[in-house]
Amino acid sequence: MKAGRGRRIVIGVAAFEVAAVIVAAIASPWVGKNTSPSTLSDSLAEPSWNHLLGADQQGRDVLVRIIQGARIALLAATEATLVAVLIGIPLGLLIGFRGGRVDLVAMRLIDSISSIPGVVLAIALIATLGTGLSRSMLAVGLVFSMVMARIARGQVLAERERQYVDGARVVGVRRRGLLFGHVLPNVAPALIVQATLVFSAAIAIEAGLSFIGLGVQPPTASWGIMLADAQDVKEISPFQSVPPGAAILLTVLAINVLGDFLQGLVVGNQRSGEGTVLDGVRVQRSPDAAPAPAGASLVVDTLDVAYRGRNGTMVRAVDGATLHIGRGEVLAIVGESGCGKSSLGLGIAGLLAPPATMRARSLRLVTDDGEHELADLDPRDTSWRRHVAVVFQEPAASLNPVHSVGHHLRRALRQRGVEPTQRAEHAERLLRQVHIADAPDVLRRYPHQLSGGMAQRVMIALALAQSPAVLVADEPTTALDVTVQAEILSLLRQLCTDLHLSVMLITHDLGVVAELADRVAVMYAGQVVETGSVLDVIATPLHPYTAALAASVPRNEAGIGIPEPLEGNVPEPGHWPAGCRFAPRCVHAVEACLAESPVLAGTGGRAFACIRAAEINLVGVPPRRS
Repeated sequence: MKAGRGRRIVIGVAAFEVAAVIVAAIASPWVGKNTSPSTLSDSLAEPSWNHLLGADQQGRDVLVRIIQGARIALLAATEATLVAVLIGIPLGLLIGFRGGRVDLVAMRLIDSISSIPGVVLAIALIATLGTGLSRSMLAVGLVFSMVMARIARGQVLAERERQYVDGARVVGVRRRGLLFGHVLPNVAPALIVQATLVFSAAIAIEAGLSFIGLGVQPPTASWGIMLADAQDVKEISPFQSVPPGAAILLTVLAINVLGDFLQGLVVGNQRSGEGTVLDGVRVQRSPDAAPAPAGASLVVDTLDVAYRGRNGTMVRAVDGATLHIGRGEVLAIVGESGCGKSSLGLGIAGLLAPPATMRARSLRLVTDDGEHELADLDPRDTSWRRHVAVVFQEPAASLNPVHSVGHHLRRALRQRGVEPTQRAEHAERLLRQVHIADAPDVLRRYPHQLSGGMAQRVMIALALAQSPAVLVADEPTTALDVTVQAEILSLLRQLCTDLHLSVMLITHDLGVVAELADRVAVMYAGQVVETGSVLDVIATPLHPYTAALAASVPRNEAGIGIPEPLEGNVPEPGHWPAGCRFAPRCVHAVEACLAESPVLAGTGGRAFACIRAAEINLVGVPPRRS
């Protein structure tokens, strides 16, 4: 049985259990009215057709009391959870977002209260407020509100420092809008899970309080009271404790399972426990797939990437991308933000997580040990992953802060199968290969002790640890200063030459493209609109979008002023215009461009998707004279 199917079965069983408890709670006022009255002659009766779960010491049907106890359990848990949520979450959000003295004073108070064991504190509050269901659950809710406040505060502290909050603050969003419109939706999953834990814990605590006489009072049916009654006759009828104990255990367990599932729904995608990230890859093999060009390391034929939208529909971010990368070659993927460059790279690297999907006519890797057609591999076969490495634009964020550089490298070498006695030597060799001189010292450092350029070199060394055939570099120099950018670009070029490494460089910087790349693929609105050698594409573009990109690059030449920015924005996925997707922004567009969708075609290493390429004269950036 597959893990995903097994998990769905568990969730289904849990949902059935919770639904049964809810139905029992709703029906409990009418259950038992038409049954025969209890008599002492039925005292401690064994399970039978008259009493499916037997009868208690006073001759009352155990099943009926279990059903009536479900209502008490849900009412108690609901009251305690509402009190905890309505008090704890707003308090945690407020002190976490405000910070400063408010946070300091409030947290010292919460710490003082939390230092007292929860059950002891609840009993003390019940002693003050009085016994009974409402008072006891109010006390339990107040205890749990401190837990909710602490968790909400911790989540907000981490979330309020993120860049999207700063961006919202810059455009004028007020504090209330930042807190409830931006921060709260992102911390909601953790709070929802905690609320389900409070709900399930409240059921158990209510049973415990009723067991010791501080909750519901007899003769009201409660699972805790039933356990207390069972203790009086445990020597005569030990089965009496099984029904209420099983009811408490199964209900608490089912609620926790559904809470975990609910978190996945709030996050907006499937839980990672349903499989590996490769479960999102769906490669469709086609018998008419084009053969791999001679010397190619990666061949991508008609690749699509789609994400699940808010209304449940799949929104395509990459549409029919076709390209290849030669052995020892740098292919640059360029375009504005939102064109699908990173989605293409993540899809090729197998890093798209469900519910994202990837489909392709063919996706082939050509390595030293043969050709790998991913359509022929089991989705859970990750052996090919060592042939494709990835370097991200924020290296410090990609390194685990609690592990040293040496730990990262040794773990990667272990995955490769390097013997333990040789890993330290291999790790030093990898660092020297990326031009880190003091390798032994760097191996002992932690990510926060590395500069941006040093961290990026470590990431490249990690990528090389698997001896990959293809390296996907997603904006590898964006977060670095100009001097370090040049060093990283020079390093990547040298690795291509020395190791015959194929590099897919994802960038929006044509200056970086001209410095490093051999060929370039221009993307717009999810499509590849032009490909060719860097010299040809930049100097003599055949697609208006390529010409517009080239014209927007500042040039330090006499007589050339500041370039005019390209007007308009890339259309959002799912809202692409008919015909040529660049037509609404293109100064050369005619009526036919709005009706006809061009296809990528060409010969001699050049390909473009423009129906007017032969009619218009586009200007690029001429090569510099040496």
